[in-house]
Amino acid sequence: MVDSTRLFQAVFHSLEQHIALIDGQGQILETNTAWNTFAIDNGLQPDHGWKGVNYFECTYLAYTRGDLSAEEILQGMRSVVLGVTPEFRYEYPCHSSREERWFMMCFRPVLLDSETPLFTISHQNVTRRYRAE
Repeated sequence: MVDSTRLFQAVFHSLEQHIALIDGQGQILETNTAWNTFAIDNGLQPDHGWKGVNYFECTYLAYTRGDLSAEEILQGMRSVVLGVTPEFRYEYPCHSSREERWFMMCFRPVLLDSETPLFTISHQNVTRRYRAE
C-alpha cells in the first residue's frame, strides 16, 4: 500500500504551480518546490524560510509600497476566509528585470475535517497566453 503522506509530498512538490498552504491568519505552513525555486530565481536566498511568514502581511506591505492591486487581492482573500466566496482568482503582471511575465493567483479553502481553517495559494504562470493574446 502507498504511504499517503509520502504520496501527498511527492505530488505537492511535483506541481509546476507555485503553491503555499496557509492558515486562516495568513501564516505560511508549507510551500512546494516550485514556490521555493521561483523565490530563489528572483533573488531570495536558498535558505529563506517561508514557514511562519504571514502572506496577508506581505500583501499588505506591498499595498503600502504602492502596489494598488494588493488591496484587491487582500479583499479577495478576506472574502474567502470569511466564507463569502468559494475562491478568489486574480491575474497580475510580475515582470522581472529579464522578462515580462504574468501569473494567475488562486486562493481557496482546503476542505478538510479540521478545526483549523486552511487555504492554498497558487500562482500559475500564464505568460504564454498573454503573449498569444
